[in-house]
Amino acid sequence: MNKFLTVFALAASVLLVGCQQEESSQPANQDKKTEQTASQQKKSKWGYELADEVWQDTKSYGSPRMAFIWTDPPHATEKTRFGDEIWSTKLDHTDLKRRVPYEAIGGIIRTQKTSPDGRYTVYAVSINSRYEKRLYDIKTKTMKILSHGGVIPSFEWSSDSKSIYYNEAGDFKHYHIPTAKLNILSDKYGERGNAFLVIDNDTKIVFFRSNKMHVRDLKTGNLLFEREYDRISERSVIRTATGDKIHFKGAFGHKIVDTTKPNYPEINSFSTDAIFPKAFDPFDASHLWVAALGIYDIKTNKLIDIDLTNYHKLKDVGLNTSQTTLYNF
Repeated sequence: MNKFLTVFALAASVLLVGCQQEESSQPANQDKKTEQTASQQKKSKWGYELADEVWQDTKSYGSPRMAFIWTDPPHATEKTRFGDEIWSTKLDHTDLKRRVPYEAIGGIIRTQKTSPDGRYTVYAVSINSRYEKRLYDIKTKTMKILSHGGVIPSFEWSSDSKSIYYNEAGDFKHYHIPTAKLNILSDKYGERGNAFLVIDNDTKIVFFRSNKMHVRDLKTGNLLFEREYDRISERSVIRTATGDKIHFKGAFGHKIVDTTKPNYPEINSFSTDAIFPKAFDPFDASHLWVAALGIYDIKTNKLIDIDLTNYHKLKDVGLNTSQTTLYNF
């Protein structure tokens, strides 16, 4: 089995609490000894090293990563009543790192999505009955509020990690990071909300609304294709990293559609108790990531058994793998 197919069995190699270092008799090593002791005390407090993700660090960015929401990690709950943070690991459940600290959140995270290159995370925070849409840059460690409204949005990134598309309060919006411009695109697309995906090298956008799949030209807004289904669950809308295949759940099973053909044919339909797959595996499109349960193989129509020991250990200290996204392919 590909080593990266181990889903949500998080932090197998995260360092456990170490033994205290023996004191050195040489004054020249005193600063090093003090630093080591402080680090060990930090770990002994809640069991895991607190390390922020460094963008494009060669040790962390040598392979794809997975970002997820951690609800009330132990170090945060002592300082604020809102402890939600966004963390990440490699897909082989190593290199646990913090992406967005609670200082940049201050509320309950409802959804999040990391940019393909890993530099940014866009997320929605629930504050006083409204949802603030925020952008966090892990390179500069800065946060920007994009807008706020009364709905939990869907987010989608452009392939170059420079643009964000999202829905809000009946409008469909586009934020361009280099120019810091936010535009309303509802009139162009004739769409207001619901789930959507950007495909075909950022040239097309697929909306899922009123049990219909609408494909539009991203630049002009022209309708290119439309098909009605018995049902489309917006929570189940995902695509491959390249956007050549999309998945959604209908009334009678899961659908996989080929987006490279003009008529967008269904190339697979299957049923499973795995209700809402989180992502296509980046190395094999026949495998779907299914929350903490593992990998679902659509060829065999079965879950692939994985070791969840380390995942359950992290669950015991409050980890929540909701709104998982993959990046750095």
